Amino acid sequence: MKITGTKKKFIGIGFLLILLDSIYFIWLGIFINIHLLVVIIGLFPISIIEGLFILYYYSKSIRKIDVSIYQGKGTKNDPIIINSISSIPSHPILFRMKNLNIVLKNLELDDLGIYYSKNIIIENCSFRDINIYKSEAIEVKDSSISKSLSVSNCIKVSIDSSEIWQLKLNRNLFSIYQNNHIDKFVHISKEKPNSNNVYRNNIINQDVPLN
Repeated sequence: MKITGTKKKFIGIGFLLILLDSIYFIWLGIFINIHLLVVIIGLFPISIIEGLFILYYYSKSIRKIDVSIYQGKGTKNDPIIINSISSIPSHPILFRMKNLNIVLKNLELDDLGIYYSKNIIIENCSFRDINIYKSEAIEVKDSSISKSLSVSNCIKVSIDSSEIWQLKLNRNLFSIYQNNHIDKFVHISKEKPNSNNVYRNNIINQDVPLN
């Protein structure tokens, strides 16, 4: 994948921070008359930690779907429609997408992550895995998930008329699961009485209780 624009700028800033830290600590070591080798040894773990942070956030940035290239204004009446995989990165994620209405339609992908997002519809798609975490107003309908659909700590999720090999639910509120064919339903946590979730007309082949 070609690294351009924001991604290149992000990498440059990260390595600049490491360089500036290195210069500062070397100068500090000389100033207080500490042997240079001791300064370098002390600097090493700091550089490792900064490097790990850079790699973590860079990996997030290259996996984010660039919604700006698709049609639609992102409003409820004119949502952004993602219906082509040509510009979607490997292992794509929607991360902190809370101010836009997004529809993923007629896609066939290995996996998808939705994190800290809102107002996303998945319609007539085929996935191997979907992971939805701490998100709100997410809909999955008329779709197939061949391996696992995981929904955790979410509000107002709707899973409707879909084929799911394994469904994992954990601490969701005000959600609706209806008209699905689920091969394996895995309970991650005990559902609270006030969670207000609705289960309607699902066909479940195997219901796996809590351990």
